Amino acid sequence: MELTIKLNEEDVELLEKYAARNNISMPEAVRKAAHNMAYLDMLDRASEQIKNGQGIEVTFEELEQFVNG
Repeated sequence: MELTIKLNEEDVELLEKYAARNNISMPEAVRKAAHNMAYLDMLDRASEQIKNGQGIEVTFEELEQFVNG
């Protein structure tokens, strides 16, 4: 699959700084930025679902039991 991303100068500058600071390539910096955007979008959707009453409420004890079996 091929994807074309058009970035403005400010975005390129930010990605270049991020890549240099983390010693990674530009394609890796773009991949990480895309992954972060998808994660933030997921959090936004979850927040909206909670606001709309679509969440599930559990106690800490119930959560511990779920995690620990």
